[in-house]
Amino acid sequence: PYLVESVLFPNKTMSPVFKGSLIVTSTGDAHAGLVLAETAEEVDFLFRDGMRRKIPKNTIIERKELDGSPMPQGLVKKPEELMHLLAYIFSE
Repeated sequence: PYLVESVLFPNKTMSPVFKGSLIVTSTGDAHAGLVLAETAEEVDFLFRDGMRRKIPKNTIIERKELDGSPMPQGLVKKPEELMHLLAYIFSE
């Protein structure tokens, strides 16, 4: 039930480790996504489109935690899609 709720309503109950972040760089680019890891020099960032990139900390001018999940709501529209997704998740 928790997994189904997390897929259908990602903002309802969210673990703090999955909270989204907004990072603004010195070039003026704003990036929303998920911090995967962090060192003293860089942030390993997963963008909403699935791209993963390391952002040097010396280029970050603003960083804040977002209230919502970086996972978009409404991706699963039919019961069959949810069934296939759960089958895939449990097969791994």
